[in-house]
Amino acid sequence: ELPREIIVHGPRSAGSPYPGDAALAGPAREAAAALISLVGNGLRVSVDDPGLGLRVDVFEPDRVVVVVGRSQEPGRVVQTSRAAADGVPVHRRRGGGGAVVLGPGMLVIAASGRSPGRFDIHTPFERIQGPIRRVLGRWGLSARPAGISDLALGDRKILGSSLHQTRDRWSYQGVLLVRPDRRLFGRYLAAPDREPEYRQGRGHGEFTTSLAEAGADLDLPVLGGAIVEEIHRSVKDEAQG
Repeated sequence: ELPREIIVHGPRSAGSPYPGDAALAGPAREAAAALISLVGNGLRVSVDDPGLGLRVDVFEPDRVVVVVGRSQEPGRVVQTSRAAADGVPVHRRRGGGGAVVLGPGMLVIAASGRSPGRFDIHTPFERIQGPIRRVLGRWGLSARPAGISDLALGDRKILGSSLHQTRDRWSYQGVLLVRPDRRLFGRYLAAPDREPEYRQGRGHGEFTTSLAEAGADLDLPVLGGAIVEEIHRSVKDEAQG
């Protein structure tokens, strides 16, 4: 049973806000709402803890969209003609990072919290990805940090992420490959404009893998709930010293 702060949401009707969304303030609320609206009305697990200043949403997209980083030129990193032909929208996020395809079989982790009053890129990443690694370890999966903000199994990427940070708050977005159709990456993404050293020039299919391909038969709502619970517990423990 999940803690009382954690809410599992079923599909919502169009235009109907999720419980607790009003507690998100300003840009953090707008960013979370915009991301959720892009990827559909599927199941979502969330925690909203005003005392910690923490909000986490984990959800599975029910449609395919492409999202590019803040400074990227879509025509260079996205197969825009294919996306247009297939009716797949291309959007820009506020944070950095590379272009990604979002779709069914993935878990999107969107989190926001209070900044420590200085620019610190490493703490927010570790605050979220440390708990994700621990949760995956329960299923015998040894994920490791790779590149600037990825998680990998061996030398193959299973999670990419981005961060947007102001003086007051940070906002994290990550995509965990549980059992996606990885053929979509090669169809809609061009070669990246820059890549981490561990990619070593590999194409999208050779560079990525999924938890299912690693032998983990995971129920997405169970996995999402475990990730939200572990992030919440970890941030609460950190705040309590």
